[in-house]
Amino acid sequence: MKRTAIVGAAIAAAALTGCGGSAAPPSVAALGQKLDCLSTPEISPPPNELFTRETATCDFSMPDQSSQKATLYTFATAETQANWTKMADSFGGGVRVDGKLWTVAIDGQVAGAAAQKRLGGVLK
Repeated sequence: MKRTAIVGAAIAAAALTGCGGSAAPPSVAALGQKLDCLSTPEISPPPNELFTRETATCDFSMPDQSSQKATLYTFATAETQANWTKMADSFGGGVRVDGKLWTVAIDGQVAGAAAQKRLGGVLK
């Protein structure tokens, strides 16, 4: 009986990790803090943008002391992030920084480089 319970627990754990059970994305508040937003990101009320888990906007401080608007997106899975990216690219994409289960969209390469320096990820 004890062995059956252990095997059952192992199967359940494997199912959770094998079926896309990955780490949760950071919250938009955590992204905003890392980006050095000037205020708490303003979260959009549900329903958020298509494919997103959470969407928010904030202004962040640039190295020259100006501010820049950023839109923060988090995704539940890599698949929903890929679908969102395809959709965004079909509309021109713009400048963004992509990370694991998150994207930050920004106007301009200079702001994108500043955001990437703070957040990591890939500048696109």
